[in-house]
Amino acid sequence: MEETVERRVPKLRLALLLGSLSMLYGEVYAGSSTFWMVGAWSLMITFPLYTFHSLFYLNLAQRTKRTTLPHLYFWGLLFALYEAPITKVLWSGFLGTTGPGWGLVSGVAIMEFMIIVLFWHPLMSFMMPILSLQMILQSAAHDGSAVFPSNLPLLTWNGKSKAFFIMITVITSFLMTYNDITIGLLPDLVLAPSIALIVVIKVAIPTKGKGIRIQAFRFGNVGFTIIIMYMVALYIWAVPNIIPMTLVMIVATQPGSLFQGIITLAVFAAIVCIVLGVSGPDALADAINPTVLPDASTKPERLMTTRHLVGLWGLMALLLLLWSMLLAVFAVLALVDIAFGICLPCLGVTFIIGMSIGLYRNKKAKMIRKS
Repeated sequence: MEETVERRVPKLRLALLLGSLSMLYGEVYAGSSTFWMVGAWSLMITFPLYTFHSLFYLNLAQRTKRTTLPHLYFWGLLFALYEAPITKVLWSGFLGTTGPGWGLVSGVAIMEFMIIVLFWHPLMSFMMPILSLQMILQSAAHDGSAVFPSNLPLLTWNGKSKAFFIMITVITSFLMTYNDITIGLLPDLVLAPSIALIVVIKVAIPTKGKGIRIQAFRFGNVGFTIIIMYMVALYIWAVPNIIPMTLVMIVATQPGSLFQGIITLAVFAAIVCIVLGVSGPDALADAINPTVLPDASTKPERLMTTRHLVGLWGLMALLLLLWSMLLAVFAVLALVDIAFGICLPCLGVTFIIGMSIGLYRNKKAKMIRKS
C-alpha cells in the first residue's frame, strides 16, 4: 500500500513548490530577483539554480538519512558554495560593490562568506523552504507523519519555534526593505506575486488524506541523474561566462588570491562533508509513528501548518510596510547598515557553532542509547 501511495506523489509539482519557496526566501527576501516569475534571466538561470540545488541536497539528505535540523544546515553550507564558481561573490564581494566588504582572508571574501555561506543560504535558501514545505504537507496529515520526525521540535508551535521564525522574519524584513525597495507599499507588492505563485502551486497538489510525506519526495536514480546532469551543465556554462569586473581587478592586483580562495573553499567543503559523514544518520529517520515522542508539545493541535506559514508571511508584509515608512530616517538606515555589516556575520558564526553542537549532541545521544 505504501508503495502505491509513493508512486502517486506529484514530484514535479512538489519540486516547483520547493523551488518557488527557495526563491521566495533566498532571493525575494534578500531584495533580489523580486519579480523573478516574469524575468527571463530569473526563469532560465536563477529559478532552476535554486530548484535543482534544493532537490540535489534534499535528496542527498534522504539517501544518507542525514535529515535532522543540524544536518540540513550543513547540507545548506554546501548549497551556499555555488556563490564561488557561479556568481564569484565569495571572491569578488557582493554585486554592485567595489569589492569584498572586509577584504580577503585566505583568498575568500570573509564578510560575504560569513553572511551568505554561514547564515543566508543554509537557513533562507535551504532550511526555510524545506520547513515550509513540511508545514504545507503537515496541513493534510494533521499528525506529524508527513514530516521528518527529527524536525518536529521546530515544526511545533512552541517557544523555540516562535523565537526562531519571528527572528528570521524580523531580520529578513529589514534586509528586503533596505535592498533597493524603499517606497511605501512597494515591498509588499514585491512580496505578493511570489506568495501568490506558491499558493497556486500548493492548490494544484492533491494533499487531501495522508498520502504525501516528505520522505516520499525522493527521486529515483533516473531523476537524480537528471538533477546532477543539469547542475554539471550549469556550472560548466557559468564558470567562464559570469565574471564580475571586481574579480578581474582582484586577480590583476593579487594574482595568487583566486587559487588560494579555491583551495580554502575546497578545504571547507571537505570538512563539511566529513562532519556530515561522521555525524551518523538521523536516529528517527525510520520512525513509523513520529508523534510518539517524549515531548508533549508534539500534540497534533500544536503542529505548524499552512495557517502558521501564512501568519508569518503576513507578519513579513506588516514589517515591510513599517520599515519602508521609517527608512527615510537616518538613524534607521544606520541601524540597518550595522545589522548588515556586523550582526549578520555574527549570526552566521553563531549558527555554525550551534548546529555543530547539535550534531555532537545527536551523535552522543545515539551512542548512549546503543550502550
